[in-house]
Amino acid sequence: MGMLRLLLAIGVVAEHAGVAFGVGSFTAVEAFFMISGFYMSLILGNGTYRTAPFYLSRGLRIFPVFWVAMGCAALYYWVASSSFGISTYGSRGFASIWGEGGTVELKAWYATASTTLVGADVGMFFNTNERQAVTSLLMPTIWTLSLELYFYALCPLLIRFRSRWLVLLVVVLVGVRAASYIAGLDADPWHSRFFPFEIIYFLLGMLAHRWTQHLTRSGRMSKAWMAPMALALLVVGILTIGFYPIMHALGWPLVYGQPAYLLSVIYCAAIFFSLPLLFHLSRNSRIDSYVGEYSYPIYLFHYMFVEIFLHSRIVEPLPGFLLALALSVVHAAIVIHLIQIPLDRFRRQRLRRAPAETVAATS
Repeated sequence: MGMLRLLLAIGVVAEHAGVAFGVGSFTAVEAFFMISGFYMSLILGNGTYRTAPFYLSRGLRIFPVFWVAMGCAALYYWVASSSFGISTYGSRGFASIWGEGGTVELKAWYATASTTLVGADVGMFFNTNERQAVTSLLMPTIWTLSLELYFYALCPLLIRFRSRWLVLLVVVLVGVRAASYIAGLDADPWHSRFFPFEIIYFLLGMLAHRWTQHLTRSGRMSKAWMAPMALALLVVGILTIGFYPIMHALGWPLVYGQPAYLLSVIYCAAIFFSLPLLFHLSRNSRIDSYVGEYSYPIYLFHYMFVEIFLHSRIVEPLPGFLLALALSVVHAAIVIHLIQIPLDRFRRQRLRRAPAETVAATS
């Protein structure tokens, strides 16, 4: 699944850069949530971790790289502002929060979100200076990591539920989401940033893993379900690259209105039905696993470069996208080899008794 994760991350970079490539940020994030639910079910479902070690493992995967990226954002915004006079949302937001106009409550929220990720998503639901408060953060995209933390916090509890109860929970949440849309909560930030709505994708990922286990035990992975899963994987491949060209061909507006959301639902459904086959094909590939490692740091680092080079209009969208992507890849390679790989060695020591496929999937 590593290549898919990388392409999803590139799609996020492209949308933030104003380039119509990939599935776009909202759809990519929901697909990431589903893949995350799959892997967390894989990790916890076979008893690899108890609760405390699970939280430690997730913390080691998320926070060290996040803190480095946050430090880089602070440094690069300061250099861009002081040396080149480039003003960014991040630097202006920081100044407004920590200046005389910033309240104690805002400062407490900003400090907590910027260091622990907790509450970063809440900044989507209130404004500062007529903009969503989250845009005042040095890295506004961390709202997705905040949701991930909540999912991880609940995962040791959710893993205890039988599949029928997880299905029921998904159905209830889908119904509440539909009712909320009918009631008028059908726009940003509700349509793709609200925790009770977004956990649907994480739960679907958990169910996809349980389905994979069932197919493997029953021997049906290469029989009745192979053709439908292959078709779903083909749809995933086409939409991962051609989401926006298909929208353009159909004459749909390239904004996140109803047509785009319909295509997003189709894409996520295809992800769900293809996950067992995708995992089966990629689980033993070291190259795929290594490529997938780049998705998280690319996601973290890209926005600062988009801010500096594109939001300030120094470069045009396409060359700016390529520049932001290249710089993100370079920074990702550095943190992977200097931080993530050493930490993964430590984590593997805690996984010595785990099945080989779990070690490969989480490395």
